[in-house]
Amino acid sequence: MRSVAVPGLLALVAGCALGAAPRDLVNARAAYERASHGPAAELDPADLHIAKRTLDAAEESFSDHGNTQDTRDDAYVSERRSEIAESRARFLEARPDPDPKAPPR
Repeated sequence: MRSVAVPGLLALVAGCALGAAPRDLVNARAAYERASHGPAAELDPADLHIAKRTLDAAEESFSDHGNTQDTRDDAYVSERRSEIAESRARFLEARPDPDPKAPPR
């Protein structure tokens, strides 16, 4: 019994290690999660949508090809897109409210 358990355990551990998401993808997921629950969801939905599309591309690349440079590149772009959405939302939050009586620009 012991001779079967040890190789089985080793195979399980090796399988889990090979299937772990790269750090870039983990970071991209966290950045999107943070942005989607912050002011970007309301103030900059267009950039947040782009961040989601790029995260989906990174997830698909990881699912199809594993931990490749393309997967990590897609994840990096996704993380930056989420940061852009957050940054623009903070900018929009900090702007003074426009005068409703002012003529449109």
